[in-house]
Amino acid sequence: MRMIRALRIAAVYLTGAALLLLLAAWIINLPVFDEQPDPQLQSLSAAPAMSAPEDNAFFALMGLRADADRDIVESGRKLYERYAQRHAETGDGTLQPEDFIELLGSDGPPAWTERYENCNHRSESSCIASMVEQVRASADSDPELHRALARYQSVVAMRAFGESGPFTLQSPLPPYGDFLELSRIAIARAWVDGDSQALAEALVADLRWWRRMLAQSRSVIGRMVAHAGARFDLQVINEAVRESRLSADELALVAGVLEPLDQEQLTLLPAVASEMETLRNVIDARNRGGEAVLIDGQSLLIRHFLQPQATMNLTFRVMMTPLLEAEGLDGPELALRYNSLCELSAETPSWSPASIYNPGGKYFAAVASAPLTPYLGRLHDFDAMLAATGLHVALAQSPGEQRDALIAQSLNPWTGQPFVVDDGRIRLSCVEPDVSCDIRLAQ
Repeated sequence: MRMIRALRIAAVYLTGAALLLLLAAWIINLPVFDEQPDPQLQSLSAAPAMSAPEDNAFFALMGLRADADRDIVESGRKLYERYAQRHAETGDGTLQPEDFIELLGSDGPPAWTERYENCNHRSESSCIASMVEQVRASADSDPELHRALARYQSVVAMRAFGESGPFTLQSPLPPYGDFLELSRIAIARAWVDGDSQALAEALVADLRWWRRMLAQSRSVIGRMVAHAGARFDLQVINEAVRESRLSADELALVAGVLEPLDQEQLTLLPAVASEMETLRNVIDARNRGGEAVLIDGQSLLIRHFLQPQATMNLTFRVMMTPLLEAEGLDGPELALRYNSLCELSAETPSWSPASIYNPGGKYFAAVASAPLTPYLGRLHDFDAMLAATGLHVALAQSPGEQRDALIAQSLNPWTGQPFVVDDGRIRLSCVEPDVSCDIRLAQ
């Protein structure tokens, strides 16, 4: 009997302690105890929003799949406005198939995309050969493809690109895959036609476009799409130089777009504000049971034990501390510290019985955080490839006796030293694993 009584008393005490802990957790997670904004986060959030001019190529890409009788800019703008209005009214801006059918005329990829296979420029060094084979095997009389290529040309001629908010998990994305494929088809067609001047002009226009998008995009995915398109162009340029397809004048034309990346292009910071806005909208949606519930079964924790600003501060520090440190380094310093900076901050949330402040926010930060430094590494890889491609073009333009001097004067942004050239290759080590960046030279 004494044992049973003792167990009952212990149960009462334990229950009381648990209730007191729960009450303390509820009190300390009231809005009045939320944190002030992190100064660095506040400075990024205060950055002025990018305007969306009338010729904004982002809307043109949103409307790329519109029917033949519809204007792609207007269609894309209406589609995005439908999303923004729905988000403002309901907190969930998800577009449905009927929205795409109403505003574009269809809700799926065009038929021509089924005839072309994607080539991974990061792991395959002969994407142009693959595209040339596909272009030669494909019908040249497809009116739908011709219309899409004409739209690609009109987009490339636009001078501005900027994603429009609000940024949420439901933000519709343009059909970037279609546009990348059109870019490669256009260049492969110029290659097949054998007109070296047309090939050089197509490469210059395309690379200029991707560099413009790289500088102006407000999202990580937008900058990575631009990076993918530009890397393909460099592959083609190097292959054309290696096969001596370009004349001296055409080499000079191409050399004009191989200048190093400027500060607007070699950074992810403009995209950080939109990533943080996305997280803020996710957090603010928690009471609606919407997109904030990233993992099934965690709605109670996230809804009632989450401090919005403290969660934003924590997620910002976990994700952005390594990136901000990496952004301040030049190529050689970043190469030395790259692997460590690709990890999340040491402030990654930990758990203990005493962690009663903002447990929902800590859980959110743990599941929502992902390192961004690897994406910055890709941009530095691209900058080094620009320099190596520029050296390849210069070597092709110069007499043999000047080659050693040109190599000695070259600069690998990753090492701060001249490029190593041996065995018919410009040696270039990229930070991405399993990616070969060596460039084969013209013989």
